[in-house]
Amino acid sequence: MLSGWKPYKELYVTNNLRLFGLIENELRKSKIEYKTKNVNMGIQNRQLGTLIGRVGERTEQEILYYIYVRPENLEDAKRIVDDMIKNVN
Repeated sequence: MLSGWKPYKELYVTNNLRLFGLIENELRKSKIEYKTKNVNMGIQNRQLGTLIGRVGERTEQEILYYIYVRPENLEDAKRIVDDMIKNVN
């Protein structure tokens, strides 16, 4: 866990930017404090050969979006995530 994030719990991880934005917007509207982290898993961030890794790679799935909330807000935030997943699918 990142320094200063100790009181936060992981709520959700996705590579769907639209879903991430919807969840983030609903958390903000619900006044639930949250933090985010993005991790780029793309070939540019690896030490292996560039050409070999790029063949067949789906660039829209390279970035992982993490959302963290305080433990006391976890259940309410989970309900928001569930609602947003239903709306996207």
